[in-house]
Amino acid sequence: MNRRVWLLVGATVGFAVGFWPLLRTQLAGAQDARSRAPDPGALARVDEVAAVFRYVASVASPGVVQIRVEGDERRASELRAELKRRFPDAADAEIDQRVERQMRFRMGSGSGIVFDERGHILTNNHVVENRTGIRVLAADGREFPATIVGTDSKTDLAIIRVEDAELAPLTFGDSDRIDVGDWVIAIGAPFGLSQTVTHGIVSAKGRSVGSLDIAYQDFIQTDASINPGNSGGPLLNTRGEVIGVNTAIASDGDVANMGIAFAIPANMARSIARKLVSGGRVERGWLGVRMDELSREDAAAMGLRGREGVLVFAVMADTPASRAGLQPDDVIVRVGDQPARTMSRVRALIADVSPGESVTLGILRDGRARDVTVEVGEQPEQLVRPRRTGGEALGRRVEPLGLEVRVLRPSLARDVGFPPTQRGLIVIGVDADRDADAIDANRELIVGCNGRGVANVGDLEEAIRAAGDEPITLRVMNRGGETRSVEWER
Repeated sequence: MNRRVWLLVGATVGFAVGFWPLLRTQLAGAQDARSRAPDPGALARVDEVAAVFRYVASVASPGVVQIRVEGDERRASELRAELKRRFPDAADAEIDQRVERQMRFRMGSGSGIVFDERGHILTNNHVVENRTGIRVLAADGREFPATIVGTDSKTDLAIIRVEDAELAPLTFGDSDRIDVGDWVIAIGAPFGLSQTVTHGIVSAKGRSVGSLDIAYQDFIQTDASINPGNSGGPLLNTRGEVIGVNTAIASDGDVANMGIAFAIPANMARSIARKLVSGGRVERGWLGVRMDELSREDAAAMGLRGREGVLVFAVMADTPASRAGLQPDDVIVRVGDQPARTMSRVRALIADVSPGESVTLGILRDGRARDVTVEVGEQPEQLVRPRRTGGEALGRRVEPLGLEVRVLRPSLARDVGFPPTQRGLIVIGVDADRDADAIDANRELIVGCNGRGVANVGDLEEAIRAAGDEPITLRVMNRGGETRSVEWER
């Protein structure tokens, strides 16, 4: 079976999940259930848990709406093409049946979160994009026409508005404070069944799903029963606060939930919603770097816990990053006061900074921690990778020597043919006025300078300073482990 991730547009039937662990304490050790009276203490504990869910449902349901929309033929065409790719051997008649069934689900469904008292409603972009005749069904049964205020395809969020509805907005919590294992509650309109309440736990944080065409992903994963039609509805904590916007599910090829669902974190959603409400569009912060995830080996070699930290792979010329002094091989470990857990997390945190504002990045450079303050720029509409003609720096400049180098991390060592435990600087560029034949770029390492060992650029620069006016002698190593000395002019 081919597992896929589906955006949650449609109409389905939700089901309630019992609180089995506590019920099992009732049954454990029972010789004959019919001969024993219920334990009042155990029943009271079960009722305490049930009271939490009843409370959340009662306080949050008035702030959750169903969104009814009319579909469009373009969606049917795109869906048919997608199914053809996924099921290349299926007959046309079978594909047509699947299209008809799933378009039926996609017609007239979606959920929304009342964002403020002015009638703004937060939902997913894929619920309302290219749609006509948007209507909102409130929890009390009233129905209102709605208009689109603004959409943001890069986060799959949108704001619509109803007039004179007097709806009760939900309270947003801090999604950075949730932990794996926390109870969560989902409310929405799966398969058109409005005000359906289900529950589960936070299964994981910081998820990215490659099959989704959403640029900024930092999903909360949950096993709460979420199905097509829940799109745009809230994922709530046990205080009734929104901690996520339900967006997608993993599926085995149909539209049924498999216990794996994804929600946009509330902190991201709230920030995007405010920007859409105020201006109808989203201006994003931008550094002007290319980044890469750290492997566990690389992180361990740098003394980082787990894989927390993101490698700066390249710095584009004349960008906020280059002006602030960020350099290739820097490792970003913090953005403001937030840890840099993943590349998608860093991109989302930077994007959330308004252009023109400054943010302090915690970085590691040459094994030392330091702070770099960057005045963030506005992200271009179309991000284009510059050609390698001085448009971006891929390595660190060692100005006195006219060299461009990279630190040999374990993962890079494997790529270029060195043992993963080898340390040094791989030369990736030599200035035109230098002897380019003296060092074999991309094939030889600088492992020493004037008798000092070199593992990073800081080591090399310190050796150059210590040499004073003396000649510079580099110790270089080839892939076979052989070393030689190279006299190098400054």
